[in-house]
Amino acid sequence: MYIRSDLQQWLPLKHIFLQKINPLLQFTDKLINLVADIRFPRHLPAPKGLHYLDHLDDKVQDFILPFQDDQYFKRGITELNWIIQNPWIISGEETDISRRYYFSSIAKEFMFRATVLYKNDNIIAFLLFAKRENHLKIPYCYYREEHTESVVKTIVYHINIWKINTCTLFHTELVNYFSKHQSPALYQKKVKRHYIISKIFQPIPEALTVLQDGDGDCSFT
Repeated sequence: MYIRSDLQQWLPLKHIFLQKINPLLQFTDKLINLVADIRFPRHLPAPKGLHYLDHLDDKVQDFILPFQDDQYFKRGITELNWIIQNPWIISGEETDISRRYYFSSIAKEFMFRATVLYKNDNIIAFLLFAKRENHLKIPYCYYREEHTESVVKTIVYHINIWKINTCTLFHTELVNYFSKHQSPALYQKKVKRHYIISKIFQPIPEALTVLQDGDGDCSFT
């Protein structure tokens, strides 16, 4: 989902001339977003029951466990806590070396934000947000269908308060929802992700077909 204008990031990659007029692109972004941001409430209230966690506990483990019956990786709180506490992308200024590589380990800003939604003291959703500058991903997301609206509101809330420019999702239910309902995006397009797996692990049992957005090495890049 392309939510806010970010020409200064997208266009210079296509032609050297566009790199030279980057200040003009930055000015254009500001003008477009000044108008586009009107669609967002200035003071959007936080969703009810929203909590952030620095460390995932047994309550989160008990909540996500039933969802993992048909998942191949089944990452629990041990793996997720490790991912959160040991990010491969470091916040800082880019160097000449890091600019050469797409899978750079340095970004101006990167963070994980573990999030749970409560209702009547019970967890109804768990989301792990990954924010790399103004690009948002959700490596892990667990919830039941009846709480879809609450999860969507939570995503839109963070898109708003973090001023996200682009959001990439592969979670089937969320993709279907944003495809059929009004979304915060100015423009949406379908993208595909291809997976490579060693022959040692073939064939994958048909019962284990669900992948989370962060499975494999996707949580680290």
